Amino acid sequence: MVDNKTPQISVQKITLRIFMGACFILMCIACNSSSDNDETEHESDTPEVTHELTLEPSESSLKAEWLDSEDVTYNLIYGQDEDILTDPANYATYDGSMDQDVSSPHEIKGLEKESTYHVVLEVDDERGTRYPAKESTTLNSEKILSSSDVLWIFEKHDGVVRSLAAYDSTVYSSGNDETVRAIDAKSGDEIWVFEEHFDFIYSVENYEGTVYSAARGGASSIKDGYDSTVRAIDSGTGEEKWVFDGNRSFYDVAAADNSVYAAKSSGSVLQIDAEKGSRKQVIGQHDRQARGVAVAGGTVFSAGHDTTIRAFDVEQEEEKWVYEGPESPHKNFLSVAATKEAVYAGSDTSIRALDADTGEKQWAYEDIQSGGFYTVKELGDVVYGGSLDGKVRAIDSKTGEKKWVFAEHEDHVRAVVPTEHAIYSGDSGGTILAIDPP
Repeated sequence: MVDNKTPQISVQKITLRIFMGACFILMCIACNSSSDNDETEHESDTPEVTHELTLEPSESSLKAEWLDSEDVTYNLIYGQDEDILTDPANYATYDGSMDQDVSSPHEIKGLEKESTYHVVLEVDDERGTRYPAKESTTLNSEKILSSSDVLWIFEKHDGVVRSLAAYDSTVYSSGNDETVRAIDAKSGDEIWVFEEHFDFIYSVENYEGTVYSAARGGASSIKDGYDSTVRAIDSGTGEEKWVFDGNRSFYDVAAADNSVYAAKSSGSVLQIDAEKGSRKQVIGQHDRQARGVAVAGGTVFSAGHDTTIRAFDVEQEEEKWVYEGPESPHKNFLSVAATKEAVYAGSDTSIRALDADTGEKQWAYEDIQSGGFYTVKELGDVVYGGSLDGKVRAIDSKTGEKKWVFAEHEDHVRAVVPTEHAIYSGDSGGTILAIDPP
């Protein structure tokens, strides 16, 4: 006789076991899901920050920037060995260094000039130590400005822009189109045009509300004879105040202490009364053309084609000193700027700094590729030189080291004037640019 109850009892047990197993699995899944949610919620409390490291090189330092986050410690690892990028934890093995507990932006100082450096951002937080960003760069001997640094463009001169001056909120320009123009320094809009000259206007200067312009007689086509004059123009209206006829070409003009000083092609420098336009005296005498003139602290400094810079004491009416440049095919001095402490002279190949009291050379910035520094101006701790290679260079006035260069002109740069807000430069194509300095 067959027992039919035994299979029925076995099926019930099996079914119960399957049901209990399924419940256990569902409970496990629920627990895991809850655990995952807890983890996700915990992670969302401190989200991972995407770090992007940027490096701005200068002559002997690097400025590093990244996105800072709270409750995170940042260290910068750096060195010249490329292995630092792949093994930052052992940076000391590769003669690397670490700046600890830094914040963005951070400057890494004391680096070797013109060298390549590799930088790693180290992050320490509750997740541990990580290296989320790495960059490499080469230190610059100069900062290169670009077209993005141009604030405005003025293109109303028809021909070479010879000279620039600035006072208050106005820039004054002169050129081969026989005009002096007043330009709004902020907008680049033209304010007025002076058209009484009838020759190339080599120089323009502003002094206490009056613009002084100097023409090089015989430089342009003759319309009414030679225009060898210095003219005084009201800086607000553009109206002529007086005319001084010098009979010979003028290359440069400067003004101070109620006097105008004009450099002549004959080699002399004339002192003219700033109010009356009458001649006072002849100052100094170069053997060849006097190409530049500047005045500071009661001393007139002139630059000549006879390879000399001369200093003349106005009150004592005597020459203080003469600096003779090096004998070479490139020896002509073309421009000069001055403070009470120093004189800066541009030549065919260099800019030289001289002691204003003694005439002793302090430094020389040499660049044979420049084509000649036809304009040199000084402001603060920087000397600005415009040259025939179409560049504007900023030179440290204390050391003679180049700080930055602007190379966006398409023609020779013959005019530069710096202000606290912008650097203005003019070229042989008739263009004036307002440059935003770094």
